[in-house]
Amino acid sequence: MQIQTYVYDEENQPQLLHQTQHVRLQGGFSNAEGFLTIQTATKHLSTEHAPDELHTLWQYIVDGFAECIERGTAERYFPNTPVMIKMEKQRAQTIRCTIDEQTVEAEMNVWMEALYEAGIAWCDWLNTHTHSATASNLHTHSNNSKKPLHDEM
Repeated sequence: MQIQTYVYDEENQPQLLHQTQHVRLQGGFSNAEGFLTIQTATKHLSTEHAPDELHTLWQYIVDGFAECIERGTAERYFPNTPVMIKMEKQRAQTIRCTIDEQTVEAEMNVWMEALYEAGIAWCDWLNTHTHSATASNLHTHSNNSKKPLHDEM
């Protein structure tokens, strides 16, 4: 599984996170807009149809994943669009993520590794480009979310 973050550049073109040099920030705040893609061997899910505030979207996904592990299900709406992210445990160690009509499933440990790697890359990028406390908080939450999962397994 691979999760990638795309950020809109100054010309309003989506760029992969690690290839982005000049980003469009709204109102001088650490509010880069973009979308995520989640890809497994057989499925591809993209939020390109509903770009939004990436820092909030990432926080929703990390919080939703943690809630799904704890309660078995989680639902969140994108920050500025009526698009729902739903995560639900299927079987003992499988999680299904649905965004609108798109769905991907993977083993919990595969989700955890993909979310952790992509989330840390996002936090590092955000810190480099905005020196944001939001990135530090998300980075801490990502690390904390990984610990209970390894304890559970």
